[in-house]
Amino acid sequence: SNAINIVALAESISFRKTMENRAGLMNFFERIEIAEPDAIHLVEILKDLVPAVEALHRYQAIMTYPALQKISEGATRYIVAGALPKRAVDLMDEVVKAAIAKNEILITPELVMNVIEQKTKMPLGAITPQEQEKHMKLEEELHKRVVGQNEAIGAVANAVRRARSGIQNPKRPIGT
Repeated sequence: SNAINIVALAESISFRKTMENRAGLMNFFERIEIAEPDAIHLVEILKDLVPAVEALHRYQAIMTYPALQKISEGATRYIVAGALPKRAVDLMDEVVKAAIAKNEILITPELVMNVIEQKTKMPLGAITPQEQEKHMKLEEELHKRVVGQNEAIGAVANAVRRARSGIQNPKRPIGT
């Protein structure tokens, strides 16, 4: 019936799973794609939400602009579940809660990186001497488990080192 108006929101993956295969149902809808915000717009979105998030937590923690930039970068680069800007907003909320738990009033980029490290179980920030030693002996460790794949082991080890050092292209996968 034309008397009923429906507005539906879905992430791309959910849409493909449920709606795209039903051509009859899709005739009643118009698909509008909304792209995820880029880094600059994401920071602006987060900036607009900061007063509400700080008020929600009774101003026990105050967000800094560098921390917002790290949240934007971290949500884009390290957290892949969900769509932007929701995952950035969720990360911002987690960072505020972590700051309150640690009794830190000012939220710094370092705190943001610590929260992302805990959330993703990926080491971020400065490379420790122990980690540096592991990276130096990575091929040896892989050769203990993989036999006869010298070229593949070299490629994997180099990809891991590039990813950890932060010099890989953030828009591409670590390796294939």
